[in-house]
Amino acid sequence: NKNEDTQTMDLPPALRVAQLDMSHLDDYLMQQFSNKLTECFRYPIFESAAVKLEPCVRTTLYGLLLHQTLLKSGQTIGQKLLGIKYHTKSLKLLKLWCGIMLLNYGYENFKKAGIVNDSKLVEFIRKVCSFATLFNFVWFIRQGDYHSLLLRVLGLKTVYDKPNPPERNVTFPTVSREILWHGYAETAVYFFSYVNIDKLRSLARKILFKPSEKEAAEKALEEIYDKCSYCAKVPIMPHTSNCKIHAHCYNCVAISLATNSNCECPICLKPIGNIMPLKILNRGFNKIV
Repeated sequence: NKNEDTQTMDLPPALRVAQLDMSHLDDYLMQQFSNKLTECFRYPIFESAAVKLEPCVRTTLYGLLLHQTLLKSGQTIGQKLLGIKYHTKSLKLLKLWCGIMLLNYGYENFKKAGIVNDSKLVEFIRKVCSFATLFNFVWFIRQGDYHSLLLRVLGLKTVYDKPNPPERNVTFPTVSREILWHGYAETAVYFFSYVNIDKLRSLARKILFKPSEKEAAEKALEEIYDKCSYCAKVPIMPHTSNCKIHAHCYNCVAISLATNSNCECPICLKPIGNIMPLKILNRGFNKIV
């Protein structure tokens, strides 16, 4: 026991980057759980009960994950991958940390579902915690001890799980590759911002799905008011353009005009030009003025 205590005391503190990487890994894992759960609730059998059931199921899964990882093995999945852990002699502190995290996670899910709302007191506490979290992060960057406010309050330091952790060998080629990669990524994002996706989509539609002259002539004369020419759904705030026989959602046609002033009607390929609202006289879109 004395040897174990001595080894525990000699465990070196984890690097800042390791603590942040661990946090991101755990968050990414929960995001994957959340995405899979959302896919499950898309089925019609869960449609009616999804609003009430989903927050409960999410919170339960998060609690099970904390129990099976941190409370049983002493490490989260992110910590296990990076070879770090929370340094504490009392399991009660870990249980308290898990309980607070579970309560916060459950509250956030129930709030998103609209089941609970923030009171003035809770809103004030959240604002105070936000400022405290900011100051804690600044202090963490300076000292490298606690990467979250709750860990600082509970005194849970993040250390390596071995007295002599493997060194991270960062060579010159590695640094050069990272710098080049980030440089290429930033350059690509900068140039992609000038690419007009709407124009490219319109050009591709003309090349790949160009109708014959007969089909184009028939579509140009066919009145279609019951669906949007862009999204093919019932038009919301229906508008028409120069062709006057095809309907568009206001959002669809406004976005198209904003991105391409020379856009065309997707059905008859006439220039949009000016748009004007349609007055619907019945729900079936049979009579439109």
